[in-house]
This record gives sequence, C-alpha cells and structure tokens, in this order.
Amino acid sequence: KQLKFYKKNYDLIILDLMMPVMDGPTTLKKLRSDPDLKDIPVLICTARGDRKCILDIVKIGVQGYIVKPFDEKTLMQKVRKIFAQAKNNQS
Repeated sequence: KQLKFYKKNYDLIILDLMMPVMDGPTTLKKLRSDPDLKDIPVLICTARGDRKCILDIVKIGVQGYIVKPFDEKTLMQKVRKIFAQAKNNQS
C-alpha cells in the first residue's frame, strides 16, 4: 500500500505499532523509504513493551518510544525531548 499524506511538513509523527490495515513497523519502513517523509521524527506508542519489540523498532529508525498506558505529562516529556534532539542536530 502507498502512504498518502495531505501535507509534507510534519514536525512529528506519533505512530502506534498495532493498527488494523498496516502495522506500525510496515508503516515506519514506508515512511523511512519516502524521500519527502524520511526525516520526520517518529514517536512510537504501543501496548507492547518487551525489549525485543523495542530494539526491533529502534533499528528501523524512531526518535522515541512510549508504552501504553501513559499520561499527558509523559507524552509531552517525550515530545519535548524529540524536538530538543532535532534542534541540537540542526546546530
């Protein structure tokens, strides 16, 4: 399946690993192979917190990982950290 985005200037993509049509790892691989989308930071959120799952998804290329259930404060900390890292990488 082709990924279809309406805008190409996203600051962050929050992606669940378990989705009905296309799973998170497949979606992430497609994002990373698209020249217009490959550099957008990705935060994975999922109910799976096992070490193997985390290591597998990090190898594909994510900037953060958060395990459900999580609260708003934890989510915002992860987002701020990703934006800080992106800013440091631009410097």
